[in-house]
Amino acid sequence: ANAHLSRDLQTYRVNGAKETAEFFDYTYDEHFGCALPPYIQREAILEYMEARVTRRNPDFFEKYATFNTDVISVT
Repeated sequence: ANAHLSRDLQTYRVNGAKETAEFFDYTYDEHFGCALPPYIQREAILEYMEARVTRRNPDFFEKYATFNTDVISVT
């Protein structure tokens, strides 16, 4: 797991069943290797999302994301 993302999204909460945030091409069952209850902890959701993003591009966050940076302008 990406340490920056994990730290920055510690307050991320899922207020619904996990199926509402499941990717069509990467299921929770595929990631965790077993069936899960409908409501899971936010840490598990974050782990799942990080794995989905980095499974085909392991250095995605190092290449494309900058954390703890002020945005001055967006064009």
